[in-house]
Amino acid sequence: MSDLMFAQVVFNLPLDRAYTYSVPDELREYVQTGIRVAVRLRKHLATGYVVGISSEAPDKDIKPIDDVLDSEPLFDDSLLRLTRWISDYYLCSWGQALDCALPPGVRLAARTHVTTVPLPAYELTKLMDKLRSGAPRQYEIMKLILEKQHVSVAQLQKLLGTDGLHSSIAALEKRGVIARESSIRPGAQAKQLSAVRVASGVDIRSAVSELGSASPKQALVLKMLADRGEMLTPELIQATGCSYDTIHRLVKKGLVDLFVKEIMRSYPERYVDESAHIRHSLTGEQQAALDLVRKYIEQSEFQTILLEGITGSGKTEVYLQALDLVVKQGKGAIVLVPEISLTPQTVARFRARFGDAIAVLHSRLSSGERYDEWRQVRAGTCNIVVGARSAIFAPVRKLGLVVVDEEHEASYKQGETPRYHGRDVAIIRARDARAVVILGSATPSLESYHNAESGKYRRSGLTTRVKNQPMPKVHLIDLRQTRKGQTVETVLSDELSFKIEEKLSRGEQIIIFLNRRGYTPFFLCPKCGISLSCRHCSVALTYHAKENRMKCHYCNSMQPVIEQCPYCGNPKLAKFGSGTERVEEELENIFQKARICRMDADTTSTKWGHEKILKSFQKGEIDILVGTQMLAKGLDFPRVTLVGVVLADVALNLPDFRAAERTFQLLMQVAGRSGRSHLGGEVIIQTYNPAHYAVQAATRHDYAGFYTEEMKHRQQLGFPPYRHLMNVLMDSMSQKHALEAIRRLAQIPLEAQKRVQGLTVMGPSAAPLAKIKGHFRFRFLVLAASTGLLRSLGQEIIATHKEKHTSRTRLTVDMDALSMM
Repeated sequence: MSDLMFAQVVFNLPLDRAYTYSVPDELREYVQTGIRVAVRLRKHLATGYVVGISSEAPDKDIKPIDDVLDSEPLFDDSLLRLTRWISDYYLCSWGQALDCALPPGVRLAARTHVTTVPLPAYELTKLMDKLRSGAPRQYEIMKLILEKQHVSVAQLQKLLGTDGLHSSIAALEKRGVIARESSIRPGAQAKQLSAVRVASGVDIRSAVSELGSASPKQALVLKMLADRGEMLTPELIQATGCSYDTIHRLVKKGLVDLFVKEIMRSYPERYVDESAHIRHSLTGEQQAALDLVRKYIEQSEFQTILLEGITGSGKTEVYLQALDLVVKQGKGAIVLVPEISLTPQTVARFRARFGDAIAVLHSRLSSGERYDEWRQVRAGTCNIVVGARSAIFAPVRKLGLVVVDEEHEASYKQGETPRYHGRDVAIIRARDARAVVILGSATPSLESYHNAESGKYRRSGLTTRVKNQPMPKVHLIDLRQTRKGQTVETVLSDELSFKIEEKLSRGEQIIIFLNRRGYTPFFLCPKCGISLSCRHCSVALTYHAKENRMKCHYCNSMQPVIEQCPYCGNPKLAKFGSGTERVEEELENIFQKARICRMDADTTSTKWGHEKILKSFQKGEIDILVGTQMLAKGLDFPRVTLVGVVLADVALNLPDFRAAERTFQLLMQVAGRSGRSHLGGEVIIQTYNPAHYAVQAATRHDYAGFYTEEMKHRQQLGFPPYRHLMNVLMDSMSQKHALEAIRRLAQIPLEAQKRVQGLTVMGPSAAPLAKIKGHFRFRFLVLAASTGLLRSLGQEIIATHKEKHTSRTRLTVDMDALSMM
């Protein structure tokens, strides 16, 4: 048997296998699965994850591990299995899945910098002339390196707007004109502060007496430390009014010790729910739901339960009491919420009930704050995690329950590699841990409801609101009729304006919803019919009145407002449509005494922007809250008695087979913010499509009716949930290269379609958003009942692209895709 030790290492790179490295004798006791190591990959320093250990020597010579970067494993066996499943299912590398499972504060990265090799001036001039005409991408890279002297590859990618630089950098390196340097960039570290304590063996009483009136500050410091035990140095100085010099004099006298103390970073809770600590009596339906959950928790049996509860029916209380059951068993839990920074009420309720046992993981925290929260979970100090999508990877011990609140939300699907769905990963992790999953929603995704109907999931329903409060009355306003003959287009119908006035007179609160930010969504030339579009994207520019600029919501480029048409010279451009800025302006003009606030991506860009606005609304400091879809996310304000939907059709006519489902869900969710107390509530929906089944079903609060109608359309077309969907997207700065590449790759499923029944290929064609950030986009869709077949085709597509296509094109393969744009 060999005495040698080898490690299988994977990387956060699109590599389809693990690499074997030898373990030097001095590192043997430290190398184990689940840790990170520094190794040489293709001559450069890289951070890798150890996923296996063996004693079998490979046939060929291999490199040794340079260093071990962790003192203990970051991943246990269950998380290694989970990330391996993500790698297999979502068609990414295992290393990419592992890296995604760590919070930003924990991640390490090998950063590569490039510098120029000194050349005589005449040689450099000759080289640049040659590159300018023959290799323009290499020329641009050289120009930037010469400008900045020392630049990272990541900076070059950002400045040039593309990831595909590696072949050009390698070519320049081969020419001998640049050199690469690699280093490991550290993640967040534990926060350490200076602290003070009484030195061992000191008699406080006699020491204070000796200091006497000659050193009153020193005596005061000793007394305070005697009471408190130890204190952070800044806190001690603030509490006593002493100086650093006072403390150092005490150190010299041997009366106190200075030491370094590790502390957890704290962040203020901006939203507090004082009543949330109260355990509420359950309704019959809530109790039935909890009993179903209890059955599987007590048996330590995996089960997925769909909790379908109308808005205001008390789903959160069921979650809280289910968590209590799990905690009493000595187990842990994960609660996923969509866009956690948008739902501070939910976090406040969990925090009030479970206090310091809760760790919160979300993107609004700094890297250091997230690192500290993650460490507390890993240490077992916190056994309940509340967080957004990536919280499903938290290292919770003895996992017993996973809650996915608002499980229908599209934000659970990650938009970059690995393109995992948080809800589906939650189910896989719970199955491995023999834990229970609760999927909660008033408007379940069709996939989840279909799984419940077919018996794959258990289902429990909450059909009435807590305290039997009625659902709000919904009124439809047909904008085709109300806007007939209007010379000036107004945002608010007369009916909606009247209702707002009525509610304001009673001192009640109003939410006005429009899922479109900015002032107006596009400019149109009435003479030539051309709309002003982004130079880099195939989308119209949105006018933002507060900044008096036109902005692209995809690449964030901005430009000044222009007065005349750039195509035909017409001196007057027309503004069409409305955004939240315009709604806010019209409300301010009509209701001049009302306190109005806008809540969208433009007004909540600061760290605690959402919380500040919602706290003001909770305290009654805002009368009318205007906003986008973030207002539909689980908010509960008893004094809201009117919700106005300015335009229900924003998403209804998008080229996406889920458009009706998303419109219905959004209308139902935002309508559910009204009438959550004895005051009752109303909803006014303005629409150009009052007869559409999604709008009609939302008016009746009729999920079952919508499900039945929508499933007919899905079945006819063979769309999910009847089949699985894979979206294959190609993009490139060259339209020609992107089109050629997508056509070649489409031949793989098109050939399979001839011999496999039930396999459908749609495309290739230009993507609905045909250009983003200067990249042309083409795609095709593949539909099949078998995920195994889709994955097999996806693997072949990826392998073919790597083999036959250059870095000028970028391939995205999205399993169970939600975005069709």
